[in-house]
Amino acid sequence: MGQLISRTFVAVKRGFWPLFGIQVIGLSGVVVACVALVILVPLGFLFVAIAFSGFDSFKGIPDLAESLPTAQWILLLAGFAIALATLYVLSFLPYVKAVLAAITGASRLLAGERPTLSQMWRDSSGSFRRSTPLLIGWTLFNALVAFLYMYVALDAMRAGRMPAESRTALSKYVFVGAFALIYALLIATPYLAIRWTYVGHALVLERAGSIRSLRRSWQLTSRNFFRTLVSLLVLLVAVGVAFLASCAILWLLSVSLQGIGVGKGVASTPGEIQAAILTDLFVVIAVILHMAIIAVLGVFTAVYTTAMYRDQCYRASLKEQGIDLSQVASLPQASTGSLLPPHAADHQPPPDTTSQPTLAPGSVPQHGQERSPWARP
Repeated sequence: MGQLISRTFVAVKRGFWPLFGIQVIGLSGVVVACVALVILVPLGFLFVAIAFSGFDSFKGIPDLAESLPTAQWILLLAGFAIALATLYVLSFLPYVKAVLAAITGASRLLAGERPTLSQMWRDSSGSFRRSTPLLIGWTLFNALVAFLYMYVALDAMRAGRMPAESRTALSKYVFVGAFALIYALLIATPYLAIRWTYVGHALVLERAGSIRSLRRSWQLTSRNFFRTLVSLLVLLVAVGVAFLASCAILWLLSVSLQGIGVGKGVASTPGEIQAAILTDLFVVIAVILHMAIIAVLGVFTAVYTTAMYRDQCYRASLKEQGIDLSQVASLPQASTGSLLPPHAADHQPPPDTTSQPTLAPGSVPQHGQERSPWARP
C-alpha cells in the first residue's frame, strides 16, 4: 500500500500538467452539458404535462399522474427516463474520453516515461469506440434508476390524491417492485463497482473489448478482492477529505463576503451594485476553483488506480507461475521488464525474454529475477 502511494506521487510529479489538462478538457464538456440538462429537464416535464393535459386543464405533474391510467403513466415515465439518461450519459462522453486518455498517460508515467497531452490522447484512440456497448449499458442502467425514483416519488403523490379503492393491482405491484429494485441496486452497485474497477484499464492498456474488459476486471479483483477494497477505501478517504477541505474553504470565503454585505438584497444603489458584481465574480471563481480541485483529484485518482492495476497484473502473473506471493513481500524497485498482458497498448512492448530467466512453477525468484510492473520497458 505504501509503495502504491509512493509511486503515485512520483508519477504525478513527473507528468502532472498533461494529466491536469486532460482532466480540464473532460470537465469542461461536463459543465456545459450539465447546464443544458438543468434547463432541458424542467422544460421536458412541462412539455409532457401540457401535451397530455392541454393548456386549459394543465395544473401540474401530480394532476397528470392522477388522470392517466397506470399502464400509460408507466410508459410515459419510462420514455422520459430513457431520454433523461441518454442526455446524462452524452454529457459525460467528453469526460469518459478524458479518463481513458488519463489512464494511458498514467501507465506511461508509471513506466518512467514523460508523455505529452497529445500523446496520451492519441494513444487512447480506439478505446472510446470499444467502450460503446458499455456506454449503452450504462445509459440503460441510469434509465432504470431514473424511472424507479421518478415512479416511486410521483406515484406516492398520486396515491395521496386518489382513493385507495381506485388504485389497481398493477399499480400496487409496480410500486412494491420499484422499491425492491431500488434497495437491490443500493446493495449491488458498490460491489459491482469494486469488481469492475479495472474495466477502463483493460479497454486502454490491453485493447480489450467491452465484454472482455468486464471479465478481465472481474478476474483481477476476484483474486485480491479485499486488497482492492482497501486500496479503493484509502483513495476515497483521501479524495473525500481533500474535497471537503476545499468546500470548507470556499464556504468560509462566502461567509466572509456575506459579512461585508455581498449578495444581500436587490442591487439598487452603487454600493449594492458593486456587491452584486463581487457576488457574481465570486461564483465564477468558485466554479473555476471547484473544477481545478476536481481535476487535481482526478489526476491522482487516474495514477493511483493505474498503479493498482499494474500491481494486480504483477501479482496475477506471479500466481500463474506458481510463485508464493508471501515470498515476494515487496515489489522490486530496480528491475527490468513489465508484467502487463502481452496484448497491452502499443507503447508497452512485450518483456525482453532474452534477459529474463524463466521461473519454474513453485520456485521463488532470486534478486534480479522478479519482474517489476513499475520499471520502464
